[in-house]
Amino acid sequence: MEDEVGILDVDRVTDWLLTGGLRIVIILAVLYVLYFAITRIVPRAVRTTISRQMTGRPEGEIEKRVHTLGAVVVATTRVVLLFAAVFMVLPELGVNIAPVLAGVGIVGLAVGIGAQSLVRDALNGFLILSEDQYRIGEVVTVTGISGTVEDVSLRRTLLRDPDGTLHWVPNSSIVVASNHTRVGRGRR
Repeated sequence: MEDEVGILDVDRVTDWLLTGGLRIVIILAVLYVLYFAITRIVPRAVRTTISRQMTGRPEGEIEKRVHTLGAVVVATTRVVLLFAAVFMVLPELGVNIAPVLAGVGIVGLAVGIGAQSLVRDALNGFLILSEDQYRIGEVVTVTGISGTVEDVSLRRTLLRDPDGTLHWVPNSSIVVASNHTRVGRGRR
């Protein structure tokens, strides 16, 4: 009887590895390939689009804009694919994701109500990036803080002031942005 149980366990493990385990490997491989492709294709597509929009501008400006937008797209892609991986792998491990999704929905509703500033941050961040108000490496003043832009995401802008202090500025609090790097150039 013990031998049958031992064989049965080995057979069950082998069957699972050839079905569920293989599906997990395929899911993770496909998501990795998607991530790899997006991180290679999107920056090139952004570069092409930005180069067309910014014809006649110095290459350094174009590179800063490409770097800023590319970093936001890659970071967002990473988060989306991570969530997709979790919700695709959990059923293969025998976890019923219906209660998890219901819980996420309820938490999402609560967070949506309680975190309206995050939505405003994301909307302002999108507008800042799409309107090209400032880029990584430029000197700006926002919310009364002047400094060099170190990073821009949908949620916040990082500014390093001349003293070396790093300021995290939520995009929802940015009403006026003064770009000192582009003084006197105007839009083309």
